[in-house]
Amino acid sequence: MTPDRERAHLTLKAGSAPAESDGVRVRGRIRVPGALLAIAVAALGGTATAAAAPASTTESVEIDMPVGTLAAAPDDPGFVDQWDLQNTGQIGVLGQKDPQGVPLQGAGVPGADIGWLAGLDLLPASPVEVAVGLTDTGVEVEHPELLDHIAVNAGEVRDNGVDDDGNGFVDDYYGWDFLFQDGSVYDSATGDEHGTHVAGTVAAVAGDGRGTAGIAQNARIIVAKFLDNRDVNQLPDGVRPSITGGIKAIQYAVARGARVINASWGTPSLGTNDPASSALCQAVQAAVDAGVV
Repeated sequence: MTPDRERAHLTLKAGSAPAESDGVRVRGRIRVPGALLAIAVAALGGTATAAAAPASTTESVEIDMPVGTLAAAPDDPGFVDQWDLQNTGQIGVLGQKDPQGVPLQGAGVPGADIGWLAGLDLLPASPVEVAVGLTDTGVEVEHPELLDHIAVNAGEVRDNGVDDDGNGFVDDYYGWDFLFQDGSVYDSATGDEHGTHVAGTVAAVAGDGRGTAGIAQNARIIVAKFLDNRDVNQLPDGVRPSITGGIKAIQYAVARGARVINASWGTPSLGTNDPASSALCQAVQAAVDAGVV
């Protein structure tokens, strides 16, 4: 929403009369609480603030900002199921239907969401891009809902077999796979389903009439894969997700410039009474010290 620089509001000093000058014409008056009278002014040329009433009669001048309704819901077909962004009482499970094939509704609590639509109006017109490190399974980086929101490594030439930027990772154009030790961050629709889902929650293109809507359209995903959705018995010998892989993924995301890191994972061996991994805690603290959220 951009300000209308052809119009401004003048707040006049008590007892002062509205005055017209070259390029400025008084269009109306608005009574406000207190002794001062706010006058709406339209500029005939230039800007209203540049040709404002003289300081001897004017307390303040401000641009007449346009006002609109809250942002409209995006047209992504899956948005109706994203109860976390807009809860209207829907079931909250994407595509869930009853035995007759009718979509389930009414199981949610209206308003029990993050207020995403209202929050959109608080964003600046051109929000700064934010790098988000995704430490998870792999991500389908070339999915049309995600491709433009993946943080590619500009210092790396894709698939040339060379560590172009000298960071120790060959061909980490889209990110790095700490499970299989290569730059292929999407290996299987089954194994990498969770990371793709999380990436979509963060940054899927909104308003394109397909799929779902991501929370942060200014987010750029740094893929740091170290997990796999498949059972460990389906993975090659010696390939096992571990805390060590998680630490390396966090460190990689920090090195790539992540300002936010998503870590939707844990280990069943760390219960409420078990000590946390000190190495993992140190890696997290190092990321926090580097300014990562």
